[in-house]
This record gives sequence, C-alpha cells and structure tokens, in this order.
Amino acid sequence: MTQPLTDAQRKHELGLLARSLRQYLVWQRELGADGAPRPSAEELAQHAARVRAAERRAFEQEMGTDEPDTPAAAPAAEQPPAPRQAPPRSPDNPREALRRAAEALTEDTSSNTSEKRGNIYRFNNLMQSSASANRRPKRPAAPEGGATHRLSEVQRELDGCSRCALCRGRRNIVFGAGGPSPRLMFIGAAPGVNEDRQGRPFVGKAGQLLSRMVKAMTLDRKEVYVCHAVKCRPPGNRAPRAEELDTCRPVLEQQLEIIQPEVVVTLGEVAARSLLKVPQPLSKLQGEWQVWTSSGGARVRVMPTLHPDHLLRHPEDKGLAWQHLQKVMAVMNLKG
Repeated sequence: MTQPLTDAQRKHELGLLARSLRQYLVWQRELGADGAPRPSAEELAQHAARVRAAERRAFEQEMGTDEPDTPAAAPAAEQPPAPRQAPPRSPDNPREALRRAAEALTEDTSSNTSEKRGNIYRFNNLMQSSASANRRPKRPAAPEGGATHRLSEVQRELDGCSRCALCRGRRNIVFGAGGPSPRLMFIGAAPGVNEDRQGRPFVGKAGQLLSRMVKAMTLDRKEVYVCHAVKCRPPGNRAPRAEELDTCRPVLEQQLEIIQPEVVVTLGEVAARSLLKVPQPLSKLQGEWQVWTSSGGARVRVMPTLHPDHLLRHPEDKGLAWQHLQKVMAVMNLKG
C-alpha cells in the first residue's frame, strides 16, 4: 500500500510542478504559442531598458554625466516580425507533445511520488529537446580561410618577431582579442605591464574601465575586437616611437582588413595619428568622424576618443568620452 505523502514531500512535489509549468509558459510565450500573447516591440524595449537602467545610471555617474547628453537621433524602431503560422498539430509535433505532458501534470492526482516525479522529469526533457529544436541556429564556427583562421595565421607569423628593438624587453607579443565577427574594433597605442605579462590587450585598470564602457554601449568584450597599434610593450611604458609604429602598421592593417569592422574607435592620440596618418593632435580629432581606407579601397568609419588611462587620471573628461561613444552607438543602431 502506497504511503501517503508528508507535508514536506507534498510541498517539494508541488514546487517541482510549479517550476516546470512556469518554464513551460515562458517557453510558450517565446514561441508565440496559442493562448500566450507575444510581447509587443514596445514591451520588449521597456523590459530591456529596465534591465540595463541600474548599470547605465552607475556608469554615467562614473563618466561624470548624471543626465546624459542626448545622442544623435536614433533610427525608427524596427517593426516586429509577423507572427509565425502555428505548425499542424500531429502526434509528431513537439509542441503538441508538450501540451499533452502539461495536461498530464495538471490532471495528475496520484499520491505515488515516483510516478509524479517521472511525469515532471518527462515534461522537462520534452520541453528542453523541443526548445533546442526550435531555437535559432547559432552562427557556425569560422571555416578554414575565415576571419578567425586568417587572424590565427597572421598571429603565428608574428611569433618570435624581432623586427624592431622592442623584442628585447618584452615577455609576450600582445596580438589582440575579441569575437569571431566583431562589428566594433578598439585600437590602443601599446601594451602595458599587465598586458605584457598576460599576452592579452587591456587587462589592467584601464581594461576594466574599457569593459564598462563597452557594456554601457550594450555590448560585451567578446562582441568587439581589441588590439594595439604596437604589439610589444615599450620599456617603462613610454609612448611607442614612429619607427616602432611603422614596423607594426602592416600587422594592424592586416587585422583591420580581415575583421572588416563597421566602426573603429581609436583610444588616445598615438593610436589615432598612427592609423589615420595625420599630424593633427587628438584635441582636433576626437569626437569627429574620420575614415580609414584599406589597400583594397574599403572605407571604415573611425571615431577617435580619449584613452582609458587618461580617463583614470582625469575623471572630469569621462563625460566627453561618453559623448563620443554615444555617436558610435547611434551609427551602429545600438540602443541603450
């Protein structure tokens, strides 16, 4: 004879059932199933704004703008896609199988603990497998000859580089880091002591500030590409010399031509003047759109701004740098 459930067991089983049904309703809402209205574009925008509001307010206070300047006019909101036609309901339809499993859970009045638990686990497995089948396919990994592979080839060719005197004091060549298909690229001047130790760009305090800047733009460090105009640390963290920049420029241009970013943000005067090959100081370039042209004739927008190291030393300039980033957001249709 089956033993009756204790209060604790009943509470645990009801909790499992409630959590499973809650997950099911969320999944149904995402797919736009019958009886679960799809959120409007306005509701989605409001939800996204609420999620980011606290971080944005904290960042803007840090950047010195409690009331952020009005960015350039944003483009008209994209129209939500037309609702998808519900697939025919058949025994093989995973959504129908989920519906039947949910009904079995809600109608189950059995006191058999193992039977109830089996129904719940069966429902969870159905939900996960069906959701995986209907999820948008991920972007495939870069094939051989793709951007990631070509960058790796350039990096391998650079291993053990001794083209200039910087090779004598470096620990690591700091090539660059980022996602496989970044829309945005940041270029600094040269690695510092932390970057030289770890072999990765912008990993110290300046890198932490850069990560917060990227996040405030509604992006992640994995969605952008970050590198330096010079790949080895100059002694004493001095500014790289003209001959050192000239030596590394072909590598930087290869990175740009392979990645093909929509926008480049140069950090500091050295990076801006080196990339654009102009004599003007940063005070004349910052915040104004420039253009870099590849050897093949491709044109890329460039936004010169202040280096995170400068912003750490002069926090009163953070508001100015944030205005520059807002211009980039407007061009890239990034809505904060």
